[in-house]
Amino acid sequence: MKQFFTLLAFAVTCSAGLTAQVIDSGLVVHYQFEDNLTDEVSDATAEAVGNLSYDEGIIGRGVRYSDDDSYFLTPDTTLTPGTPDVGGTPVSFALFVKHDAAELGAQRQNYLQQLNGCDATGRTTLYLQGPDSPTNADSIISFVGNATSKSGIGLPTADEWTHLALTIDPATGIFTFYRDGVETSQDTLTGNKAVEAACGSYIVGHHKSLTNDELTFDGVMDDLRLYNRVITAEEVAEIAALSNIVSTRPALVRGGMKLFPNPVGIGEAINLNVDHTVFTPGESVQVRVFDAVGRAVLTQAFNTTPARITLNQPLKAGVYTVFLSNGARSTSLPVLVK
Repeated sequence: MKQFFTLLAFAVTCSAGLTAQVIDSGLVVHYQFEDNLTDEVSDATAEAVGNLSYDEGIIGRGVRYSDDDSYFLTPDTTLTPGTPDVGGTPVSFALFVKHDAAELGAQRQNYLQQLNGCDATGRTTLYLQGPDSPTNADSIISFVGNATSKSGIGLPTADEWTHLALTIDPATGIFTFYRDGVETSQDTLTGNKAVEAACGSYIVGHHKSLTNDELTFDGVMDDLRLYNRVITAEEVAEIAALSNIVSTRPALVRGGMKLFPNPVGIGEAINLNVDHTVFTPGESVQVRVFDAVGRAVLTQAFNTTPARITLNQPLKAGVYTVFLSNGARSTSLPVLVK
């Protein structure tokens, strides 16, 4: 669970025209890797296999893969990328990766795969093809069906963070690759690219059969997200913009906003009156709501041209904390939902 000031460091610089983007909607798996493997959605903690440790991430901490047999499994999900005739569901994947220079390009390295088993064969969702590959060398690949699809993303730069995202829409058969918030290519799932069934868990950082140890990811990973919907290009850009957070903690200010009503009823909108002497009219701000144990349950971006922000919320009864930040200054207030 993130500590108070680490939570504040999540401030993102969003475009002025972006309003009320809920990047947590449809999120079914989310690892922040704050010195643990706890899924923020299910609150389940995965068992580390091999030499997994924690290092400086792009947002707080990240998970480091340090040998050839390291991985962990996500909770079971119903996410099956592919065409509707094989039970395909809408899915989106997003994560930050930073490769170690000594290992970069030495061989194929896996980021995220479906698990073998259940009388079915898993599939590689995202992996890096090394320079010695006879096909699609030096690129990010998705093997989501019975054929590989090249992303148009070249070999990442060693020791630098890269954000990768992949969305798959079974209604159209289109899946789209993004690097650092920008679309790089699209492909269509037809014919022999239909996806085979697989177990619900995803393997993070290893081969789908839990063998082939030399294909383990080498480096640090952060902010892994799995969605049960196709996130938009704007949402991908917003998630990737987490890499633009300031390196210093935003200054915590008194005042800055007022909440009403408070307490608020279940499903009732929360209104935030923004103090324009603290947050300049027209600038982009982010509102994040955390539950009593520190889990982010709602994220929205707004423009502060109007002094009042209306936060529509699906929260259950309980005590929450509302954070408002522009990246340089942050303020927070408790709110009771009943």
